[in-house]
Amino acid sequence: MGQWWEVESVNESNSGLFSTDELIEKEVCMFCLASRYQAPPKNLDRVAQIFKEQAVPLVSRQAGFKGVYLMTKPSGEFMVLNIWDTEEQANAWPQNSKHQEVAAQLKPLLSGAPVRDGYEVQAHAVA
Repeated sequence: MGQWWEVESVNESNSGLFSTDELIEKEVCMFCLASRYQAPPKNLDRVAQIFKEQAVPLVSRQAGFKGVYLMTKPSGEFMVLNIWDTEEQANAWPQNSKHQEVAAQLKPLLSGAPVRDGYEVQAHAVA
């Protein structure tokens, strides 16, 4: 697992440097499931609609869920990133019966099976 440094508070010293005594170490314990898909470009709006209206409300209620992103290209290629507390939770989501119901609605809109891969999150930032 990677480690992340979270700044709780920072006080400038006389030399203008920040004191490392003010840093608190916290480990990043997250896992990302990345799924790549291809669809005819004309189907992307419907894919996004199903994703927003059905997938997002379902996944956001699952234990360990941290975030989800749908990213598309005009070519019809799209990617879904699911962020979870643990690898086990990430891998359990595609097996969930509710996920499978949404996947069944998406399947006719796709040009093939998704390509999935998992990654440990080593660092992250959110604005």
